Amino acid sequence: MIEKFNFFDIYGYLLPGVLLLALLWLPFGLLFGHWPPTDLGSAAIGLVAAYVAGHVLHAIAQTAFEFTLPYEEVTCQRPVMQGQRAKVTRKKHRRYPSDRLLDGDKVLGNKLGGLKRLAEQIEGQFHVKVQPKVKWTEDIGNVRNGAFFACRGYLVSQKASAYAEQQQGMYELTRGAGAAFGLAFFLYVGFGLGMVVHDVAPGLITQWMLVMLALLALLVVEGILTWRPNSACRKAMYWLFAGVLFFAGVAGGQNVETGAPSGLASFDHFEAVLRAETDPKKFGDAESAYIHVRQAAWIHDNEKLVIFALAGAVAALSLVCLSAFRVFAVGFAAHVYRDYTVIAPAPAAPPPAAPDWTHA
Repeated sequence: MIEKFNFFDIYGYLLPGVLLLALLWLPFGLLFGHWPPTDLGSAAIGLVAAYVAGHVLHAIAQTAFEFTLPYEEVTCQRPVMQGQRAKVTRKKHRRYPSDRLLDGDKVLGNKLGGLKRLAEQIEGQFHVKVQPKVKWTEDIGNVRNGAFFACRGYLVSQKASAYAEQQQGMYELTRGAGAAFGLAFFLYVGFGLGMVVHDVAPGLITQWMLVMLALLALLVVEGILTWRPNSACRKAMYWLFAGVLFFAGVAGGQNVETGAPSGLASFDHFEAVLRAETDPKKFGDAESAYIHVRQAAWIHDNEKLVIFALAGAVAALSLVCLSAFRVFAVGFAAHVYRDYTVIAPAPAAPPPAAPDWTHA
């Protein structure tokens, strides 16, 4: 049971969910004129739907856009006999920022100072050695990951994790926004392709497109039923949803009546009415209606341009958000360590050396 609607619920679930639903509805509103109702009851239902959609988006984006840093572990085995070459083994790893920060090198700009003090505090309180600035091994990485969660838990228990939680909320928000913009990109490209195909060869791909949409939907259902933390299906879940939206966009784009005249010539009558109107209130209402109809007519006459421009815009926004997500992910780990060094007990001082009485 959730006791309160906290910071993470808003930044991690609600806002990305609202953005996702708005982006998915946008082409239907622009191309078909179907906009959601604006009454209070519909808004409440929309918020609940957005919160649920945010949970689904968070689940599929968490594995698709998991931020880890590449690292190559190189081991050199000395030759057994003279004249033989040394055997070099290279093994690639993906490491979390919380682990990589403790290397203290230039990969993350050496964002942490006082690594020795931090390591001593962790060892003194949790009895584990994170071994900063040493040659990394997989065992060391596992110890560091466990120590990071221990530091995070200690800050939460001391109610000193507010700033770190803000960083975490921001990286979840930017990851969710990037994932939502990415899904919208596939939908918009599908709409544009569907309109192009409808103009060139109407009905060419409608039947097999629906078959592909059904098959992808079955794959999504199968993936949900076989949900495992490390399964390949879960890692591909985001791209399966993107494929479903792409084919749905193609099917929807073929129902857009492109090329039909918008009736711009009839706007001369509206302009004449506006010039003759003397009542300020009626003039304002008529002018707003005129501008709205004129904008709708322009969109109707440039539908393919509008939808492909939207696809380019959301693709750029997706890249920007995912880049910001990587920055906030590193910042979150760094702030946890920094706050821990301030809040945690100071490392124990070494015992004083025994006096040397031999020269007394």
